[in-house]
Amino acid sequence: MNKDNHAMTHPATKPVPAIHPSARVIPFTKPQPNSEFCLSAAAEKCLAHYFKQLQGMTPAPNLYDLIIAEVERPLLQHVLAYAKGNQLRAAAILGINRNTLRKKLTDLNLSAKPRLAR
Repeated sequence: MNKDNHAMTHPATKPVPAIHPSARVIPFTKPQPNSEFCLSAAAEKCLAHYFKQLQGMTPAPNLYDLIIAEVERPLLQHVLAYAKGNQLRAAAILGINRNTLRKKLTDLNLSAKPRLAR
């Protein structure tokens, strides 16, 4: 980190604004288990329903990728909306590289423009 302008630099790119040390960071707090806002409880419910509906049939061979995409899609949409479409900021919030974010958007056929139903 460059202490003079609080920015990280990379050759051949513009400086990336760093999070200012005085910025307030709100940690992710996990909801109480089995509450309506608990992601793991929702996943448990959906997966139980999925396997019950199989009635002995073979699950999808790419089940892991399907499940991850189901969670990743709304996560990316919400973070992009929060970052007002700024991919660099969205990538920083997610803790991933901007190019990784762009690849995920392409793989999930998502627009970089924030669009959430209100």
